Amino acid sequence: VPDYCNREKITVYRGQDFANLSATGKMYFLSEKREGYIFIIDDDNVLPPDYVEKMVRLIELYKRRVAVTVHGSNMVDDSGWYYRRYGVHAYQRPLALDKFVNLPGSGTFAYHTDTLDLDFAMFQPYVLVDLAVAIACRNQGVPIICARRPEFWLQLQDSAAGAGLWEEFVVKPTIHTPAMLENGPWDLDHHAGVIVPMIEEVFGDLTPERMLELGLDADFIT
Repeated sequence: VPDYCNREKITVYRGQDFANLSATGKMYFLSEKREGYIFIIDDDNVLPPDYVEKMVRLIELYKRRVAVTVHGSNMVDDSGWYYRRYGVHAYQRPLALDKFVNLPGSGTFAYHTDTLDLDFAMFQPYVLVDLAVAIACRNQGVPIICARRPEFWLQLQDSAAGAGLWEEFVVKPTIHTPAMLENGPWDLDHHAGVIVPMIEEVFGDLTPERMLELGLDADFIT
């Protein structure tokens, strides 16, 4: 364990002390009750110095009514395949405005416990962390924002450039597609029924100019 982790406010969970949890291991800390801002971060991400500040600011802009990610996309109900997506906003690409998505990249995910209740049990027994987060947000009526940012605001360590779970899962049958279909619908009409009232409550009447000033997803809202 690195010396900088030996601090009173840091709790270390070592993978060697548990069975192989794969990507689910990053959610183990949720087995204990937490309060406040929660950041779920993949260990191969290189975060900018203002990462926490900007993510918190965005959560507060929406008055803690949303969860936030830097990598997001949208699942398609009628595709019959979890890995078919549209509106993919990859973390290394620039994004001029906030975008509503229904599937977050869980390794770049943040929320406040006033808004969303996650527990480690939600991520068992299968490895489908992103989808499990999406299902929890959908069931609890929490919209997901993919945060606006400049290009390469968040980066990946050079040593992490090899194949990951996406490359492994995309070429074989997995539990993801049945779980997606069972917990839908994921269509825009459903999400509009949650997002539009939230926007109206948080921001009131909005002109196109005001939406642009705030960086809101005007295409979705209107």
